[in-house]
Amino acid sequence: DYSTYREIIVNDFEKPVFDKSPVIGQIKAEMYSSGAEFSLMSGSGSSVYGFFKTEADARKALDAIRTGIHLRAADITPPD
Repeated sequence: DYSTYREIIVNDFEKPVFDKSPVIGQIKAEMYSSGAEFSLMSGSGSSVYGFFKTEADARKALDAIRTGIHLRAADITPPD
């Protein structure tokens, strides 16, 4: 259950990056709205990732992000 990670794993760069580039924060919010158990911006903002219980939820997030935010690159990496 990755939802417990929300309380213990943080990226201190998120707030200043989201303030400067709100679309990155929107991506993270959309992941949670689409069912992500956990989402985080990596490092200084090169990517935002999420953990989902089902591939269907991940695809829902991907479609919402691509449609609503008009991203050029977004993908799903299934677990091994």
